[in-house]
Amino acid sequence: MPERQPRLLRENNPDFRSFVLDGSHIRDIPATRDGGPADRVIVALPWSYNEQPARQYPVVYLCDGFWDFPLVWGMYSHLLWDAVIPEYILVGLAYGGEDPDVGALRKLDLAPPPHSAGSSLPSADAHGNDYLSRLKHAIIPFVESEYGADPSFRVLAGCSIGGLFAMGAMFREPQLFNAIIALSATVATENRWLFKLEQQFRAGGGGLFSALIRRRRELPVRLFMAAGGDDDPSIIAALGDFDAQLGRSNYRFFEKSFRIVDGEKHAALKPEGFNRGIRFAFKSLVTL
Repeated sequence: MPERQPRLLRENNPDFRSFVLDGSHIRDIPATRDGGPADRVIVALPWSYNEQPARQYPVVYLCDGFWDFPLVWGMYSHLLWDAVIPEYILVGLAYGGEDPDVGALRKLDLAPPPHSAGSSLPSADAHGNDYLSRLKHAIIPFVESEYGADPSFRVLAGCSIGGLFAMGAMFREPQLFNAIIALSATVATENRWLFKLEQQFRAGGGGLFSALIRRRRELPVRLFMAAGGDDDPSIIAALGDFDAQLGRSNYRFFEKSFRIVDGEKHAALKPEGFNRGIRFAFKSLVTL
């Protein structure tokens, strides 16, 4: 029997072409955090983009783009084929530079802001180390100035601490995103910070916009939440508690869906979770 040859690794075989995701490219935005790397966006444009230069497309901003961008890109064409979503621009949120410490950076950026324990609702009203600030003041303006992005419809999606960040953004900046997708969101983090944030928001903290919310009880956002049925029971229970709290809030123009994905754990629910979440986010834009 011939001796088995070692596996061929891509880095040892430069003559083999790499697989590239069609219609995607990488852009870096100058750093605005103190001493940190540039924010990076991985962008995938719709198939009709070059044929319709005047058209504007909704945008899905995806936390942890270095992990989840290929997954969401891969399901894009199938959802379009089934006519359950519109064409949209996909933006994976990542970090530039040589070999950034992604684990440390994402924990720093996606965790509740340090000043969140106070009584006033924090908002992303300045540049700096707060990631929501950079998203609002640097990343989104960059995308909307460089591409045919429709500022009237934005989606923010994330998993785990990224899901927590996305739901926090819904209350800190309720006018910034039209839909939120939160998978395996760790809502019990920081002594149930998100529960307190929603309570503050409902009470009208955080400036003029939230004061109007208090009077009119409006939250014009579509929220999709999901958890794996085999995930940590404490994560599932906390998400159920938060879903119940939202149900008692009775916001006008607010729609939500909470789904348990049977048989999946913390990360493996992503294929079904993002599939259903993106469909839920765009439901109002699709006419079947």
